[in-house]
Amino acid sequence: MVLVALILVFMSLELPLMADSTGKKYFALSFGPTNRDYVQFSMGDSGPRVNSFTLCYWMKIVHKARSSIVFHKSPYEIVSGSYIWIDYKEINLREKLPQAGVWFHHCVSWVSGGAQRAYINGEEVGNISPAGTSMTLYGTVVLGNQHASNKNSVHTFGGELYKLNLFSEELSSSEIREMARAGLCSTIEEKYETRVLKWEQVVTEQRYGNVREFLPPQCLEINNVRAKLSQTEFKLGELLEAHNGTQSELEEARVQLNETRNELTERNTRLQTTKTKLNRTELKL
Repeated sequence: MVLVALILVFMSLELPLMADSTGKKYFALSFGPTNRDYVQFSMGDSGPRVNSFTLCYWMKIVHKARSSIVFHKSPYEIVSGSYIWIDYKEINLREKLPQAGVWFHHCVSWVSGGAQRAYINGEEVGNISPAGTSMTLYGTVVLGNQHASNKNSVHTFGGELYKLNLFSEELSSSEIREMARAGLCSTIEEKYETRVLKWEQVVTEQRYGNVREFLPPQCLEINNVRAKLSQTEFKLGELLEAHNGTQSELEEARVQLNETRNELTERNTRLQTTKTKLNRTELKL
């Protein structure tokens, strides 16, 4: 009990530091066990067609469902969970997922004219020839259940989700393996410029039912250091900006001082010339 209390106190102390817009990406989402617990948002109503994409995320199974869905995008169906369903082609993963209560890395890639592949912890566990020739990545996204007005309990996810990112390219098997081996607490996904859906965006979207954010305990220390680093960099930027502003003001003051000195020198020269003329005039008188 004392240990639990200490952990809760520690987390409460760190939370204000992590809760800014930058720190939001360090939160995971926990979904309740019912079909009313999900996240739903729009990726827009139009967009270019793509010939490939990759969806990756970390997940933990908590509640077993017959056909659980983690990610569902419509139109141009992309479904990922205990099975992969893309444009009417399915890869069954029900017997290949790790046991409940364990975080694992899950990816699905699709490429026109190539293959539709599923990966668990960086290793390919299934593939099939894709049906479509191209698709779009816009539309409505639902996390934790199907995209339908009536959410079905057989599709309830009811687990924990972290770092879900959608890339507008097919990541290679070595890139996916590198991502998985980097671990739950890494930020390796952020190096890819092709992220069209970012976790830091996802975690701020509208939630329904019992979906809450939390800080993964195993990442708390390293993410707290990252958040402190981000805040330090931000403050440093402010200080440098202020310093640059002060430097500009000092330089402007130096210029004005030099101009004043020059003007004073010119006036002194004119004054000396006038005095010399007066002295000559007095001598003549």
